[in-house]
Amino acid sequence: MTRVNLTSCLLPLLLLLAGVFLLYSDMSGSTGAGNIAAAQRGFSLPVTLLAIWIGLAALLLAQSLVKLKASSSEPATASNVEAGKLMAVAIITLATAVGTVYFGYLVPVTIGIAAFLLAVGERNPVRLALGIFLFGPGLWFLFHHILLIRLPSLISADLF
Repeated sequence: MTRVNLTSCLLPLLLLLAGVFLLYSDMSGSTGAGNIAAAQRGFSLPVTLLAIWIGLAALLLAQSLVKLKASSSEPATASNVEAGKLMAVAIITLATAVGTVYFGYLVPVTIGIAAFLLAVGERNPVRLALGIFLFGPGLWFLFHHILLIRLPSLISADLF
């Protein structure tokens, strides 16, 4: 087994471990310190999405292990540039999710969408501006004012 073969199992393993850790920390009875919506959130949707995440990561890991075992030659894998983009997107997504807890929805998602679009190689200024505006302030406006689902717009935890 070469290093390239083993790295194809790394991302699914990391996703699986992160999902299990998040599920454990959610189920361990933590109070959600710093999260203004911790006492108000519906239980079923986040846990269902996390269970889907864990299931898909486990399937992806199993698929990677089967391909690793079946391949005797060098498999056709993503280039280092594509793997770097994938890791950048994963890190940006994690940072955006963690930032949402401490800074509300609007700021982390707007910055996260901009970073995500730049990480995947979007350089068209019109599409960049449209994506940032629609998925940042646009979705916040939709949820907050039209659907009346209150997302914290700025800093949560009653700091302001």
